[in-house]
Amino acid sequence: MRVQLVGGFLGAGKTTLIRELARHLRVRGESVAVITNDQGHALVDTYLCSSEASGVTEITGGCFCCRYDDLVAALAAAEIRGATVVIAEAVGSCTDLIATVLSPLAERQERFALAPLAVVVDPWRMLELGSDEAHEDLAYLFRKQIQEADVVLMSRADLKPPNVHDEIRALAPDAALVEVSGRTGQGLEEWLAARPRRPATPLAIDYERYARAEALLGWGNGVVRLERKNGFDPARVMSDE
Repeated sequence: MRVQLVGGFLGAGKTTLIRELARHLRVRGESVAVITNDQGHALVDTYLCSSEASGVTEITGGCFCCRYDDLVAALAAAEIRGATVVIAEAVGSCTDLIATVLSPLAERQERFALAPLAVVVDPWRMLELGSDEAHEDLAYLFRKQIQEADVVLMSRADLKPPNVHDEIRALAPDAALVEVSGRTGQGLEEWLAARPRRPATPLAIDYERYARAEALLGWGNGVVRLERKNGFDPARVMSDE
């Protein structure tokens, strides 16, 4: 069973891309399972991925590194259900995945074929967090995510994003770079075939800075119910107008 771990900053487009990859693999005859992950306990990602995967498992209340045993159990369950590919989406505030997840899997779970670590990067966010105005701890976390990537997936290619190849190369000189779109499917085959010049190695992490960055990315989960006697257009409610 092939295991594809996907990381990347909050809002980079991971879930949209994973849904499209799952659909793409399913068309090719693969049985695809998805494992979603979050610090909270209510994941819209699970609902979004359910239509494209044969099974979706949530690991909540902590990142994969903190819930490693749960991840292994989810992988084993997917294997029993007949999955040929598992796509595991890490929390958007997480890094150090090689040391805490991939290396232990490689050492202790030899039956799983581990794909190169893919990290999704929003090109606009790359410029934002590379600017002088960016919060230094958030920028630190963002850089570390890119530095440990085997494959950097530059998302939203269908929207004509800025070219950030040089900025990414400065952080991850040996990573494969692929422009992708979760809306059109652009770059999926290139992603599946991509290999780094040299595999990424475990990071040197300042865990105090890492913790401060995670604290800044805290969020709340909630459910809102909107009602109107004569009905309304949800798209207009969610727009800026």
